[in-house]
Amino acid sequence: LFPRYLGKGDVGVVLDFDVLHKQQDLVQALMICAKLLHFDKRSRQALFCIHSAMVIGEQLGPCAQLAKAYSTMTEMSSLIGRKSAQKYLNRALGVSRQIQDGDSSMYVAELGTAFYIGSCQWDMAFMSCRKLQKLARKFSSPRLQEKALHYIAAWHAAQGEFQQSLRYGEQLWDECRHRADDDLMTKAAVFVAHSHLRLSDASAAQAALRRVENAAPHAEPTSFADYHSVLALACLQAGELGGAGEHAAAALQVLREMHIPLAFSSYLGISLIVECYMALCSADPSNVDDHLRGAREAVEHLLNHNQLYRISGAMSFYLSGKLCQLEGR
Repeated sequence: LFPRYLGKGDVGVVLDFDVLHKQQDLVQALMICAKLLHFDKRSRQALFCIHSAMVIGEQLGPCAQLAKAYSTMTEMSSLIGRKSAQKYLNRALGVSRQIQDGDSSMYVAELGTAFYIGSCQWDMAFMSCRKLQKLARKFSSPRLQEKALHYIAAWHAAQGEFQQSLRYGEQLWDECRHRADDDLMTKAAVFVAHSHLRLSDASAAQAALRRVENAAPHAEPTSFADYHSVLALACLQAGELGGAGEHAAAALQVLREMHIPLAFSSYLGISLIVECYMALCSADPSNVDDHLRGAREAVEHLLNHNQLYRISGAMSFYLSGKLCQLEGR
């Protein structure tokens, strides 16, 4: 399953036209199966499917399906390790440059951007964001332009540049609200609200989240969890202790039920749950045991996230230490 076993055989086996199309369809089907199995946390079956897709793709030679198969393996970095994921991404980028196919170029660039941000490769991530924007203009893809804005906002937020993440979050909101894309609208509102919170403006954060109170339940589970976690801290900063506890608990419930793997940016939302519960321990001491229990569970989610993405490493250990201090350990 690892790079030393792949990519060293004969590629470009000559196939007749009908067989070629059948093989391409098979690679596409295997990639879809791999993603669904990965989302359902059936790791071995997911790896088998994506490995099969890559083997068949290599027989086809440089093509869109092979580029997508390599980059889909990159998306499963939690299963194969970051170094192997980086090697597969490099292969995907190489095939993409060779074939100059628009659809696969956009697919590879998007997954590559998420990988670079998640692994804290800031310069590579920024260049990949700009590449996404160029591809969006070249192929007239509004959704890719919106995804690029989402990644740029995440890039700034991860480095503590909250004025910039606020700016790009608002741009994303302006772009995607016309298409009524519930998930991207929720992501935009979360980045805007999170930036306002870090800039000590709880009322502006709450106003940003009110814009998506109807859309958030229809967003992806990762986005819905982030919505509740940001709203929890906004309520806390506004002095609404009941609302803070309610939304922190709702965020945890979404995380418990979620089959989809955590997104690279989920550490922001999970860390807010921990912060909220730890603050509630002193603000609402009558329920301190419940608050500590919630904080411990959120810290576990954060430590699990660190196994997927390097980006949450420092935050997970810092908040783990703060929680131990709060517990007297």
